[in-house]
Amino acid sequence: CGDYWLVARQSVSGQIYPALCDVYALGCIVLELIAHRASLPVEIEGASLGQSIGDVRSFLPPDTPVELADLLCDMID
Repeated sequence: CGDYWLVARQSVSGQIYPALCDVYALGCIVLELIAHRASLPVEIEGASLGQSIGDVRSFLPPDTPVELADLLCDMID
């Protein structure tokens, strides 16, 4: 049981839970910490953050280092 917002789409759809799902959840948490929370979409039950936001970079502050932006995109993809 968990918050759909942080659950990888593979887990939401009932597939096997690979270790990469933890990487995804960590990416979501880091994004929530550095993004403007008000700019993130409203949580929708049954939809993950990755499914809801589309382009991760559009939610990052302009001064976010490119390396961090790239890492977050990879983690949430």
